[in-house]
Amino acid sequence: MKKRIAGIIVLMIVLLTVMAAGTATASAETKEASDWYTLFEALDDGGNAVGEFDVVLTKDIEAMPLLHVIRIRESAKATLDMNGHSIYGIDEDYNYFDVVGELNVINSKEAVSSFDYFSDYVFAVQEGAKLTVNSGVRLCNNCRGIGETPVHTKGSFIMNGCEISGNNVADDDENTMGAAVVVDGAGSLILKGDYKFSDNVTDNKDSGEKYNCDVLLMNKAARIIIPEALKGEKPIKVAFVGDMVFTEGWAEFNKDNNFTDYFEAARKNSSISLDEKSGELNSTVKKAANTLSVKTKSYTIKYKQLREKTQKIARKKVITVSGAKSTVTYSKASGNKKITVAKETGNLTVKKGLKKGTYKVSVKVKAAENRGYKARTVSKTVTVTVK
Repeated sequence: MKKRIAGIIVLMIVLLTVMAAGTATASAETKEASDWYTLFEALDDGGNAVGEFDVVLTKDIEAMPLLHVIRIRESAKATLDMNGHSIYGIDEDYNYFDVVGELNVINSKEAVSSFDYFSDYVFAVQEGAKLTVNSGVRLCNNCRGIGETPVHTKGSFIMNGCEISGNNVADDDENTMGAAVVVDGAGSLILKGDYKFSDNVTDNKDSGEKYNCDVLLMNKAARIIIPEALKGEKPIKVAFVGDMVFTEGWAEFNKDNNFTDYFEAARKNSSISLDEKSGELNSTVKKAANTLSVKTKSYTIKYKQLREKTQKIARKKVITVSGAKSTVTYSKASGNKKITVAKETGNLTVKKGLKKGTYKVSVKVKAAENRGYKARTVSKTVTVTVK
Protein backbone atom coordinates (compact mmCIF):
# COMPACT_ATOMS: atom_id res chain seq x y z
CA MET A 1 0.00 0.00 0.00
CA LYS A 2 2.80 2.35 0.99
CA LYS A 3 4.64 1.54 -2.25
CA ARG A 4 1.47 2.32 -4.25
CA ILE A 5 1.09 5.70 -2.52
CA ALA A 6 4.78 6.46 -3.05
CA GLY A 7 4.40 5.55 -6.74
CA ILE A 8 1.38 7.83 -7.08
CA ILE A 9 3.31 10.68 -5.46
CA VAL A 10 6.26 10.14 -7.81
CA LEU A 11 3.88 10.04 -10.80
CA MET A 12 2.22 13.28 -9.69
CA ILE A 13 5.61 14.96 -9.32
CA VAL A 14 6.58 13.81 -12.82
CA LEU A 15 3.27 15.07 -14.26
CA LEU A 16 3.63 18.44 -12.51
CA THR A 17 7.18 18.73 -13.79
CA VAL A 18 6.05 18.01 -17.35
CA MET A 19 3.17 20.48 -17.04
CA ALA A 20 5.52 23.14 -15.67
CA ALA A 21 7.96 22.50 -18.49
CA GLY A 22 5.13 22.76 -20.98
CA THR A 23 4.02 26.05 -19.46
CA ALA A 24 7.58 27.40 -19.50
CA THR A 25 7.90 26.43 -23.13
CA ALA A 26 4.59 28.14 -23.94
CA SER A 27 5.53 31.30 -22.06
CA ALA A 28 8.91 31.41 -23.77
CA GLU A 29 7.53 30.87 -27.28
CA THR A 30 9.68 32.75 -29.76
CA LYS A 31 8.52 33.90 -33.20
CA GLU A 32 10.54 35.50 -35.97
CA ALA A 33 9.54 38.37 -38.27
CA SER A 34 11.25 39.33 -41.51
CA ASP A 35 8.63 41.68 -43.03
CA TRP A 36 5.54 43.68 -42.03
CA TYR A 37 3.15 40.80 -42.67
CA THR A 38 5.09 38.25 -40.60
CA LEU A 39 5.39 40.90 -37.87
CA PHE A 40 1.60 41.28 -38.01
CA GLU A 41 1.17 37.50 -37.76
CA ALA A 42 3.55 37.32 -34.80
CA LEU A 43 2.18 40.24 -32.75
CA ASP A 44 -1.47 40.33 -33.82
CA ASP A 45 -2.64 37.58 -36.18
CA GLY A 46 -6.13 39.00 -36.23
CA GLY A 47 -6.51 38.56 -32.46
CA ASN A 48 -5.02 35.08 -32.23
CA ALA A 49 -1.66 36.19 -30.82
CA VAL A 50 -2.36 35.90 -27.09
CA GLY A 51 -0.52 34.91 -23.92
CA GLU A 52 3.17 35.51 -23.33
CA PHE A 53 5.54 35.34 -26.30
CA ASP A 54 8.69 36.85 -27.85
CA VAL A 55 9.12 38.21 -31.36
CA VAL A 56 12.59 38.67 -32.89
CA LEU A 57 13.28 40.71 -36.04
CA THR A 58 15.57 39.01 -38.52
CA LYS A 59 15.97 42.01 -40.85
CA ASP A 60 14.89 45.65 -41.29
CA ILE A 61 11.16 45.97 -41.96
CA GLU A 62 9.10 48.42 -43.99
CA ALA A 63 5.37 48.78 -43.35
CA MET A 64 2.82 47.61 -45.92
CA PRO A 65 0.10 49.75 -47.50
CA LEU A 66 -3.48 48.89 -46.45
CA LEU A 67 -2.33 46.78 -43.48
CA HIS A 68 -2.13 49.88 -41.32
CA VAL A 69 -2.41 48.65 -37.75
CA ILE A 70 -0.66 45.95 -35.76
CA ARG A 71 -2.58 45.44 -32.52
CA ILE A 72 -1.16 43.90 -29.34
CA ARG A 73 -4.29 42.34 -27.87
CA GLU A 74 -5.58 42.74 -24.34
CA SER A 75 -4.65 39.17 -23.42
CA ALA A 76 -1.16 39.41 -24.94
CA LYS A 77 2.12 40.04 -23.16
CA ALA A 78 4.67 40.42 -25.93
CA THR A 79 8.38 41.21 -26.07
CA LEU A 80 9.65 42.60 -29.37
CA ASP A 81 13.41 42.23 -29.83
CA MET A 82 14.56 44.66 -32.51
CA ASN A 83 17.77 42.59 -32.74
CA GLY A 84 19.74 45.54 -34.16
CA HIS A 85 17.17 46.18 -36.92
CA SER A 86 14.75 49.04 -37.65
CA ILE A 87 11.10 49.40 -38.66
CA TYR A 88 10.08 52.02 -41.23
CA GLY A 89 6.65 53.49 -41.73
CA ILE A 90 5.27 54.64 -45.08
CA ASP A 91 4.88 58.39 -45.51
CA GLU A 92 1.18 59.39 -45.29
CA ASP A 93 0.02 55.77 -44.96
CA TYR A 94 -0.55 56.02 -41.17
CA ASN A 95 0.86 52.69 -40.00
CA TYR A 96 1.13 52.27 -36.23
CA PHE A 97 1.16 49.81 -33.33
CA ASP A 98 -1.99 49.77 -31.19
CA VAL A 99 -1.10 48.53 -27.70
CA VAL A 100 -4.14 47.15 -25.86
CA GLY A 101 -2.23 44.56 -23.78
CA GLU A 102 1.48 44.69 -22.89
CA LEU A 103 4.42 45.28 -25.21
CA ASN A 104 8.07 45.37 -24.15
CA VAL A 105 10.46 46.62 -26.86
CA ILE A 106 14.12 45.66 -26.41
CA ASN A 107 17.26 45.57 -28.53
CA SER A 108 19.65 42.68 -27.92
CA LYS A 109 22.35 44.07 -30.22
CA GLU A 110 24.73 47.03 -29.82
CA ALA A 111 23.57 48.86 -32.95
CA VAL A 112 20.76 51.32 -32.22
CA SER A 113 17.37 50.23 -33.58
CA SER A 114 14.85 52.79 -34.80
CA PHE A 115 11.20 53.29 -35.63
CA ASP A 116 11.52 55.79 -38.51
CA TYR A 117 9.42 57.71 -41.02
CA PHE A 118 6.02 57.13 -39.44
CA SER A 119 3.49 59.69 -40.67
CA ASP A 120 1.29 59.73 -37.58
CA TYR A 121 2.13 58.09 -34.27
CA VAL A 122 4.28 55.00 -33.84
CA PHE A 123 2.52 53.64 -30.73
CA ALA A 124 -1.01 54.24 -29.45
CA VAL A 125 -1.25 52.94 -25.88
CA GLN A 126 -4.83 52.35 -24.78
CA GLU A 127 -6.32 52.70 -21.31
CA GLY A 128 -5.07 49.93 -19.02
CA ALA A 129 -2.32 48.90 -21.46
CA LYS A 130 1.44 49.11 -20.94
CA LEU A 131 4.26 49.92 -23.34
CA THR A 132 7.92 49.74 -22.30
CA VAL A 133 10.68 50.89 -24.66
CA ASN A 134 14.21 50.17 -23.47
CA SER A 135 17.72 51.44 -24.15
CA GLY A 136 19.17 50.87 -27.60
CA VAL A 137 15.87 51.85 -29.24
CA ARG A 138 15.15 55.24 -30.83
CA LEU A 139 11.65 56.34 -31.71
CA CYS A 140 10.74 58.39 -34.75
CA ASN A 141 13.99 59.88 -35.90
CA ASN A 142 12.96 61.83 -39.05
CA CYS A 143 9.27 61.43 -38.15
CA ARG A 144 7.07 63.78 -40.18
CA GLY A 145 3.90 63.55 -38.14
CA ILE A 146 1.28 66.27 -38.63
CA GLY A 147 -0.15 67.30 -35.29
CA GLU A 148 0.63 63.96 -33.71
CA THR A 149 3.35 62.13 -31.83
CA PRO A 150 5.57 59.02 -31.71
CA VAL A 151 3.71 57.87 -28.56
CA HIS A 152 0.13 58.77 -27.67
CA THR A 153 -0.69 57.10 -24.37
CA LYS A 154 -3.88 56.70 -22.36
CA GLY A 155 -2.24 53.84 -20.47
CA SER A 156 1.33 53.51 -19.14
CA PHE A 157 4.34 54.34 -21.27
CA ILE A 158 7.64 53.42 -19.60
CA MET A 159 10.55 55.19 -21.26
CA ASN A 160 13.37 53.03 -19.89
CA GLY A 161 16.52 54.57 -21.36
CA CYS A 162 15.22 54.87 -24.90
CA GLU A 163 15.55 57.97 -27.07
CA ILE A 164 12.88 60.02 -28.84
CA SER A 165 14.39 62.44 -31.33
CA GLY A 166 13.72 64.25 -34.55
CA ASN A 167 9.94 64.34 -34.14
CA ASN A 168 9.13 67.17 -36.56
CA VAL A 169 5.52 68.29 -36.23
CA ALA A 170 4.64 70.69 -39.02
CA ASP A 171 1.68 71.78 -41.09
CA ASP A 172 1.67 74.55 -43.68
CA ASP A 173 -2.08 75.12 -43.39
CA GLU A 174 -2.72 75.36 -39.66
CA ASN A 175 -1.12 75.71 -36.26
CA THR A 176 0.10 72.40 -34.90
CA MET A 177 0.04 70.96 -31.41
CA GLY A 178 2.37 68.05 -31.11
CA ALA A 179 5.08 66.56 -28.94
CA ALA A 180 7.35 63.55 -28.64
CA VAL A 181 4.89 62.01 -26.16
CA VAL A 182 1.23 62.94 -25.67
CA VAL A 183 -0.25 61.78 -22.35
CA ASP A 184 -4.03 61.63 -22.56
CA GLY A 185 -6.88 60.56 -20.28
CA ALA A 186 -5.50 59.12 -17.04
CA GLY A 187 -2.36 57.95 -18.80
CA SER A 188 1.18 58.20 -17.47
CA LEU A 189 4.71 58.64 -18.76
CA ILE A 190 7.23 56.91 -16.49
CA LEU A 191 10.84 57.97 -17.00
CA LYS A 192 13.61 55.52 -16.11
CA GLY A 193 17.26 54.96 -16.92
CA ASP A 194 19.21 57.15 -19.32
CA TYR A 195 16.20 58.40 -21.30
CA LYS A 196 16.73 61.10 -23.90
CA PHE A 197 14.61 63.71 -25.70
CA SER A 198 16.18 65.73 -28.52
CA ASP A 199 15.17 67.87 -31.51
CA ASN A 200 11.43 67.45 -31.04
CA VAL A 201 9.96 70.47 -32.80
CA THR A 202 6.49 71.88 -33.36
CA ASP A 203 5.71 75.08 -35.22
CA ASN A 204 3.24 77.95 -35.57
CA LYS A 205 2.26 79.04 -39.05
CA ASP A 206 1.21 82.54 -37.98
CA SER A 207 4.48 83.53 -36.35
CA GLY A 208 6.75 81.18 -38.26
CA GLU A 209 8.38 80.27 -34.96
CA LYS A 210 9.39 76.76 -33.96
CA TYR A 211 9.33 75.40 -30.43
CA ASN A 212 10.86 72.41 -28.69
CA CYS A 213 8.30 70.20 -26.98
CA ASP A 214 8.94 66.80 -25.44
CA VAL A 215 5.68 66.00 -23.61
CA LEU A 216 2.13 67.30 -23.99
CA LEU A 217 -0.31 66.69 -21.11
CA MET A 218 -3.92 66.74 -22.30
CA ASN A 219 -5.66 67.12 -18.92
CA LYS A 220 -5.16 67.14 -15.14
CA ALA A 221 -5.39 63.34 -14.86
CA ALA A 222 -2.40 62.85 -17.19
CA ARG A 223 0.88 62.61 -15.33
CA ILE A 224 4.62 62.22 -15.56
CA ILE A 225 6.48 60.08 -13.03
CA ILE A 226 10.12 61.07 -12.60
CA PRO A 227 12.39 59.26 -10.13
CA GLU A 228 13.58 61.63 -7.42
CA ALA A 229 17.21 60.99 -8.38
CA LEU A 230 16.61 62.25 -11.93
CA LYS A 231 14.74 65.44 -11.06
CA GLY A 232 16.50 68.48 -12.42
CA GLU A 233 19.24 66.38 -13.97
CA LYS A 234 17.60 65.98 -17.37
CA PRO A 235 15.06 68.78 -17.90
CA ILE A 236 12.26 68.15 -20.35
CA LYS A 237 9.94 70.59 -22.10
CA VAL A 238 6.34 69.96 -21.10
CA ALA A 239 3.24 71.68 -22.47
CA PHE A 240 -0.32 71.76 -21.17
CA VAL A 241 -3.82 71.83 -22.58
CA GLY A 242 -6.38 73.38 -20.26
CA ASP A 243 -6.17 74.87 -16.79
CA MET A 244 -3.28 72.96 -15.25
CA VAL A 245 -0.53 73.68 -12.77
CA PHE A 246 3.07 73.60 -13.92
CA THR A 247 6.42 73.00 -12.38
CA GLU A 248 10.12 73.60 -12.95
CA GLY A 249 11.23 73.64 -16.56
CA TRP A 250 7.71 73.21 -17.88
CA ALA A 251 5.93 75.39 -20.41
CA GLU A 252 2.33 76.24 -21.14
CA PHE A 253 0.55 75.78 -24.45
CA ASN A 254 -1.66 78.86 -24.70
CA LYS A 255 -4.82 79.56 -26.68
CA ASP A 256 -2.86 80.78 -29.73
CA ASN A 257 -0.90 77.53 -29.99
CA ASN A 258 2.27 79.32 -28.97
CA PHE A 259 4.55 78.21 -26.17
CA THR A 260 4.92 80.69 -23.34
CA ASP A 261 7.90 79.50 -21.38
CA TYR A 262 7.63 80.12 -17.63
CA PHE A 263 10.88 78.39 -16.77
CA GLU A 264 12.51 81.25 -14.85
CA ALA A 265 9.44 82.07 -12.77
CA ALA A 266 8.81 78.41 -12.01
CA ARG A 267 12.44 77.67 -11.15
CA LYS A 268 12.64 80.56 -8.70
CA ASN A 269 9.17 80.47 -7.22
CA SER A 270 7.73 76.96 -7.32
CA SER A 271 7.49 74.37 -4.58
CA ILE A 272 7.27 70.85 -6.00
CA SER A 273 6.28 67.59 -4.40
CA LEU A 274 5.85 64.18 -6.01
CA ASP A 275 3.75 61.31 -4.72
CA GLU A 276 5.89 58.38 -5.88
CA LYS A 277 3.06 55.88 -5.37
CA SER A 278 0.36 57.67 -7.36
CA GLY A 279 2.68 59.63 -9.61
CA GLU A 280 0.83 62.86 -8.84
CA LEU A 281 2.85 66.03 -9.18
CA ASN A 282 1.85 68.90 -6.90
CA SER A 283 3.11 72.39 -7.49
CA THR A 284 2.40 75.69 -5.77
CA VAL A 285 3.74 78.81 -7.41
CA LYS A 286 4.54 82.21 -5.94
CA LYS A 287 3.90 84.48 -8.89
CA ALA A 288 6.68 86.75 -10.06
CA ALA A 289 6.34 90.42 -11.01
CA ASN A 290 5.45 91.02 -14.64
CA THR A 291 8.21 92.90 -16.47
CA LEU A 292 5.90 94.75 -18.89
CA SER A 293 7.46 97.97 -20.21
CA VAL A 294 5.81 100.55 -22.50
CA LYS A 295 7.17 103.47 -24.53
CA THR A 296 5.17 105.90 -26.71
CA LYS A 297 5.87 108.26 -29.60
CA SER A 298 3.98 111.22 -31.08
CA TYR A 299 2.19 110.98 -34.40
CA THR A 300 1.11 113.62 -36.94
CA ILE A 301 -1.87 113.43 -39.33
CA LYS A 302 -2.54 115.85 -42.18
CA TYR A 303 -5.82 117.63 -41.73
CA LYS A 304 -6.55 117.26 -45.47
CA GLN A 305 -6.50 113.45 -45.14
CA LEU A 306 -8.67 113.48 -42.01
CA ARG A 307 -11.21 115.80 -43.64
CA GLU A 308 -11.77 113.20 -46.35
CA LYS A 309 -11.88 109.98 -44.28
CA THR A 310 -11.15 108.33 -40.91
CA GLN A 311 -7.47 107.54 -40.34
CA LYS A 312 -5.96 104.52 -38.59
CA ILE A 313 -2.63 104.49 -36.73
CA ALA A 314 -0.89 101.14 -36.30
CA ARG A 315 0.01 100.48 -32.67
CA LYS A 316 3.66 99.82 -33.42
CA LYS A 317 4.01 103.39 -34.78
CA VAL A 318 3.06 104.98 -31.46
CA ILE A 319 3.29 102.29 -28.72
CA THR A 320 6.21 99.95 -28.10
CA VAL A 321 5.65 97.02 -25.71
CA SER A 322 8.41 94.82 -24.28
CA GLY A 323 8.98 92.41 -21.42
CA ALA A 324 5.36 91.23 -21.20
CA LYS A 325 5.01 87.74 -19.70
CA SER A 326 1.39 87.22 -20.71
CA THR A 327 -1.39 88.38 -23.03
CA VAL A 328 -1.46 92.17 -23.52
CA THR A 329 -4.60 94.31 -23.96
CA TYR A 330 -5.10 98.05 -24.50
CA SER A 331 -7.69 100.60 -23.38
CA LYS A 332 -8.24 104.35 -23.59
CA ALA A 333 -8.27 106.08 -20.20
CA SER A 334 -8.91 109.63 -21.41
CA GLY A 335 -8.76 111.87 -24.49
CA ASN A 336 -10.86 113.21 -27.31
CA LYS A 337 -13.88 111.06 -28.12
CA LYS A 338 -12.95 111.02 -31.81
CA ILE A 339 -9.81 109.02 -31.00
CA THR A 340 -10.30 105.37 -30.00
CA VAL A 341 -7.99 102.50 -29.03
CA ALA A 342 -8.58 98.87 -30.10
CA LYS A 343 -8.52 96.48 -27.12
CA GLU A 344 -6.77 93.52 -28.76
CA THR A 345 -4.36 95.23 -31.17
CA GLY A 346 -3.74 98.65 -29.62
CA ASN A 347 -4.31 100.33 -32.98
CA LEU A 348 -5.63 103.91 -32.80
CA THR A 349 -8.51 105.23 -34.91
CA VAL A 350 -8.86 108.96 -35.53
CA LYS A 351 -12.36 109.69 -36.80
CA LYS A 352 -13.14 111.89 -39.76
CA GLY A 353 -13.87 115.53 -38.89
CA LEU A 354 -11.42 116.02 -36.01
CA LYS A 355 -10.19 119.62 -36.18
CA LYS A 356 -6.60 120.85 -36.32
CA GLY A 357 -4.81 120.77 -32.99
CA THR A 358 -2.76 118.66 -30.58
CA TYR A 359 -4.53 115.85 -28.70
CA LYS A 360 -3.23 113.82 -25.79
CA VAL A 361 -4.64 110.33 -25.35
CA SER A 362 -3.99 108.36 -22.15
CA VAL A 363 -3.60 104.66 -22.97
CA LYS A 364 -3.54 101.79 -20.47
CA VAL A 365 -1.50 98.74 -21.46
CA LYS A 366 -2.23 95.65 -19.36
CA ALA A 367 -0.35 92.33 -19.18
CA ALA A 368 -2.79 89.80 -17.71
CA GLU A 369 -2.13 87.56 -14.73
CA ASN A 370 -1.17 83.97 -15.50
CA ARG A 371 0.23 80.93 -13.69
CA GLY A 372 3.75 82.33 -13.40
CA TYR A 373 3.35 86.11 -13.28
CA LYS A 374 1.23 88.81 -11.68
CA ALA A 375 -0.79 91.26 -13.77
CA ARG A 376 0.78 94.63 -14.58
CA THR A 377 -0.77 97.82 -16.02
CA VAL A 378 1.22 100.72 -17.44
CA SER A 379 -0.39 104.05 -18.39
CA LYS A 380 1.24 106.20 -21.06
CA THR A 381 0.27 109.23 -23.12
CA VAL A 382 0.17 109.24 -26.91
CA THR A 383 0.22 112.66 -28.55
CA VAL A 384 -1.63 112.99 -31.87
CA THR A 385 -1.25 116.19 -33.86
CA VAL A 386 -3.60 117.21 -36.66
CA LYS A 387 -2.23 119.96 -38.87
